[in-house]
Amino acid sequence: MRPDDRVSSRNAIESHRRTACDERQTRSCRARPATVQKNADLPSYSAPRIGRSFVRGTRNTLRESLAMTEGFYRLVQAICDGNESAVVESIASGADVNERDDEGQSPLFFSIATSRRRNQMKICRMLIEAGANTELSGPNGHSALHVAAAFGDPSILEALIVMLGDVDLRIGIDACWTPLMVAARYGRIDNAKVLLQHGADVNTVDFIGRSAADIALKAKHYRLARLLSHTKRNGTTS
Repeated sequence: MRPDDRVSSRNAIESHRRTACDERQTRSCRARPATVQKNADLPSYSAPRIGRSFVRGTRNTLRESLAMTEGFYRLVQAICDGNESAVVESIASGADVNERDDEGQSPLFFSIATSRRRNQMKICRMLIEAGANTELSGPNGHSALHVAAAFGDPSILEALIVMLGDVDLRIGIDACWTPLMVAARYGRIDNAKVLLQHGADVNTVDFIGRSAADIALKAKHYRLARLLSHTKRNGTTS
């Protein structure tokens, strides 16, 4: 296959993936099933498994299962190891910072998913400066902002908020949750505070009618539920 053919094939696959994701989000956000109750079980939400699997040492198996190219694999390995020089080397060698595996995960997602284990702020900035698209949708429509709210370091979450500008961005899974709802689901009180400081709407509800406070309470994150309830009543986190 000629290089031009490979590029055309990759673009076609990317276009199909984005179209499918947009359609899935539209259907999910418009629909409100009459059978779903407000106290229904909370949906599960997982970080890009490549980040977790790299930490666990299952790299070779993971590479085969996700059909990763050599350059992509080396870049992600460097990211999950927190090896800045190796990241620079991989990018300089031609690794595509917007390449995605068969689950839709880009290098930026992996950096965010491992940011609580090691400071990834510099690597995140390196990826973005190299052209990483912060608006790409990941697995099941996850945005980088939602992954950061659930698993990321607060400094990375804040940087993404500034870059993207939409602190209440919804996704077409998990009942059209906002980043604040995702933070509530996983008890990320530090991330919830960052979102609130940047104007996240604490009164927003999902299509089942649950607010971020309801979600935190259902997940038994009582301290965060109190903070969110207090913010709803008084308009301030203090």
